[in-house]
Amino acid sequence: MIEQTMLSAWSSTFQLLPLSFLVGVLVMHFVSNGFGVLWLVLAGIELDQLGFSDAPNVFSYALAAVVMWFLAQRVFTNRSVYAMMGLGTVGFLVVTVIHTVSFSLRGVGVSYLASLPAEWAIFLVALFVSFLASRRISVFMRTIFLVRNV
Repeated sequence: MIEQTMLSAWSSTFQLLPLSFLVGVLVMHFVSNGFGVLWLVLAGIELDQLGFSDAPNVFSYALAAVVMWFLAQRVFTNRSVYAMMGLGTVGFLVVTVIHTVSFSLRGVGVSYLASLPAEWAIFLVALFVSFLASRRISVFMRTIFLVRNV
């Protein structure tokens, strides 16, 4: 809901940021794969129920979550920036393909395709910046609470 209400008030660049999907990737990468899948499925349900988008978000987010869960279990097993960028890229590719097919079948794909390069660029930059910020916050919190690295 924050994605559609708060970001829509900002400039057109930030309106393209898929915040719920970005947070889902971060949850899958830093917390657990199960919580990440749950977040993405619930985010898709919320976006469809609130009617903010004409895209089939439940299907696209759920399929992306399943693909990302499989990749996190088999391919991207370490918790590096490359793993998170790979998960986010593949997951967002699944969502993009499903949305493109859906919009093309309804005849409104041209306007959606025009914003894809900017949406991809914003998503990848935000994913990388959020990885760096979460690492800094994690190190800062460990020093404050004197948690040993185990």
